[in-house]
Formats: sequence, C-alpha cells, structure tokens
Amino acid sequence: MRIVIAICTFWLVSVSAISQETDWETDTLTDAYIENLFFQKTKLEFRISTDKTLITKGVNARFTNLRLGIRFKKHYKFGLVMTTMQPLFYEAPENSFVKNYNLKLTGYGGYFEYVILKNYRFEVSVPFSILSMQAEADAFDYSGIRFPEQDTSSHRFPVLSLGIYGGYSINYWMAIGLGLGYRQAFSTNDQNNSVISTPFYSLGLKIQIGSFYKSMAHREQVLYMKSVYFRDKRPEKSAKQLNQSKKITARKKERKDAKNNL
Repeated sequence: MRIVIAICTFWLVSVSAISQETDWETDTLTDAYIENLFFQKTKLEFRISTDKTLITKGVNARFTNLRLGIRFKKHYKFGLVMTTMQPLFYEAPENSFVKNYNLKLTGYGGYFEYVILKNYRFEVSVPFSILSMQAEADAFDYSGIRFPEQDTSSHRFPVLSLGIYGGYSINYWMAIGLGLGYRQAFSTNDQNNSVISTPFYSLGLKIQIGSFYKSMAHREQVLYMKSVYFRDKRPEKSAKQLNQSKKITARKKERKDAKNNL
C-alpha cells in the first residue's frame, strides 16, 4: 500500500510540474488533439472492485481488488493488482480439537486488459490477471476460542483470472464498472481450489488520477476540451461548457491581474 501511495503522489506532483497556462479563448484544439486527450494519451488509472462468487453452491467468497496501472494507446492496459478475501468460515469435522476455521486469502500480481470499445461514456474490455496467492486459516475450538496452535498457512500458489468488463464514465475522471469472469487456482489444497476456482461477478470504481488533478486544478481546460469534443454531437451542451470555461478563465485572469497590481 505504501508503494501505491508513493506512486500516486509522484504522479500528481509530476502533473502539477508540467501543467502550463493555455489561451483557451482561441479555438485551436483540433478533433485529432481531442481524440488523443480523451482516448489515445497514456493515462494512469486506479480501480477498486469487489468480486463475488456467482453460481457455485456452498461457496460465498468475496474478494476486494486494488489495481494500479496505465492505459496505453487506447486499447491496452497493464499494471499491478492486489487482492484480499473477506474471512470465510468453514467447519473442520475431522479435527477433534478444532470446530471451525476462518480462511483468509491474500495475493498480488499483474494484469493485462485489452479494450474492445472505448468512447467518452462507455468502455468494454477483456481483463486477464495472474496472481501469487497464499491461504491462512485461524483455528477455533469448540468453545469458540482461538486455538493458534492449530492455525495453518499454505505455500504461495498461482491463480489465473479471465473475464469481460464493462464501464460507464460518470465524468471526465471517474467511472463505475460491472464484470463477469472465471478464476482458476492451482493449489495443492482442495479447499483452496474449491473456494477460489469459481465464476464470479464484480462491481468496481475506476479513477484516472491525472484527469482528476486536471479537473480540480484546470477545470476551464477540461470544459473547453469537452466543448470541442461535443461540438457536433451535442451542440447545446458544447455551448454551455464553452461558456463555463470562459467564465472560469476570466475569473482566473482577474485574480492574476489583481495580484500583479499589488
């Protein structure tokens, strides 16, 4: 988690350092430039999602996933992924000392995602991930008291995941998503395999960190870009965004002039 925070901080500082003032009063943005900013330009993305088993009987595993990566050339995504499972209760009838275990699974690895469709609002992609996962189980006796001497842990084992993901952009920098997929574990423990190797559905939230910064620090630029992008698609919306951009630019200019006159 410290690594994730450090990377995000570095990115925000870098974006701040290279930002420049631009004369957004002049219509100098071409359609190709807008296409690049919205879709082609390399972007840093952060996504948090919850995966839950879909149809497997007797298994109710729920994973929380954190992804940090980049989108490159519109169609390609790759990066790091970390996952952890909500503790899963299961009984241990064959053990005379232990009544039940609380199973925990954690993993980390990488992912690759091919984007089939991408426009301002919608995205459809095929994600693939490979994880190194470990299982740990806390033991409890028949009185419900922890029995640490009977705790177990596994060696790390690979887990592969493949699915399809659909996203809807709420605004310039944030989107919600829904996915379906299948996860396959290669553990020597049948219990681990039965919990992990299942079809699943996922719900998630995606944030483009650089776009978020630009929306906060240079909102007039984002509004102007959107006004050009929607100029032929939604003229009324485009005109409104252009008007808002000009108002923000004027206010910034007034504050800058007042500061220079002090």
